[in-house]
Amino acid sequence: MKDHCTSIGRAPKPKRPFMMASMLRGLQAALDLPADEWRARLAGAGLTPEQLVDPDVPLPIEKGFAAFEAAAACADRPAIGIEYASKFAIGGTGATGFAAANASNIRMALQTLARFIPLVASLQFSRYEEDDKVGSIAWRFIGVATARRVQCTMWSTAVMMARVAVALPPDWKPLAVWFDFARPDDGLAYEDHFGPGVRFGQPHNQLALQAELLDRPMEQANPRIFELMTRLAEIEQQRRGTDISDFESNARSAITQMLGDGQTSIKDLAEYMNFQVVDLRQALKIQNLEFRSLMEDVRKESARSLLLESDLSITQIAFALGYSDSSIFTRACHKWFEMAPRDMRAKARPK
Repeated sequence: MKDHCTSIGRAPKPKRPFMMASMLRGLQAALDLPADEWRARLAGAGLTPEQLVDPDVPLPIEKGFAAFEAAAACADRPAIGIEYASKFAIGGTGATGFAAANASNIRMALQTLARFIPLVASLQFSRYEEDDKVGSIAWRFIGVATARRVQCTMWSTAVMMARVAVALPPDWKPLAVWFDFARPDDGLAYEDHFGPGVRFGQPHNQLALQAELLDRPMEQANPRIFELMTRLAEIEQQRRGTDISDFESNARSAITQMLGDGQTSIKDLAEYMNFQVVDLRQALKIQNLEFRSLMEDVRKESARSLLLESDLSITQIAFALGYSDSSIFTRACHKWFEMAPRDMRAKARPK
């Protein structure tokens, strides 16, 4: 796939993972939540309604996630993220939303979202990918366990879907939608909205469209507004240091290679990436990454792919992921997938 990742840029100093108040500001009104109960629910998330008045205030991301989940509990509507997205204004995400809406075509709208959504919340990565069949935007939030970010992830996916849907027929559904959390009990509501291509428990979140749709013009495309909003977003990225670089993608690729060579230390990664160890540690810190967590995530994603898509033996996969013994790999699979690797493969390939 051709990878149009966001441009390289590093924050001037490490920043706590954040979510802009603009993501939450209209939640109570859009969903008609009772004021007293909303205040009580926000308190449980460590927030107050007053903190949401200014849309440009960054909030701790874990509190933002908790507020989305509190809204769902308050209204007893488990698909509240989708409902909120349907009422969320284009300008709710500032220059990012306006730039995407005024892009010349769907491809440019998706590329713009991939580039600038880090202005709205902290992400591990955000990228646009395209080949001759599919164009997609993929991302993953930084922060708390996946179970706590269900509503926020549903909201963000539904918002991105809505931004491009204006250029498509009313009954259009994405080719594929991935979520990085387990299928909720009320999964049918999500499948109704996003279509039959919904998949849960994936390594990241993704919204994918057929390649033939990418050149469709956006409904309100305006080159002058697009240029202005893009420039404003670029200035804001530089001011806040929220560019996402190719660093994580390069680190993941290097880890995959070094694991295959039986190397598992941060010193090994530094050598593969041509860093001094001290510089690599600083780069990881700036990107809000931790070496052991990143390596485990690469191992988990690679294990899933190799178990489901390759014919390598369990022992061969264990060695490819840098494990000295297949029993250690088996324990890791129990931790990641709550089943042994052989059981996972058998479940995916019924006889």
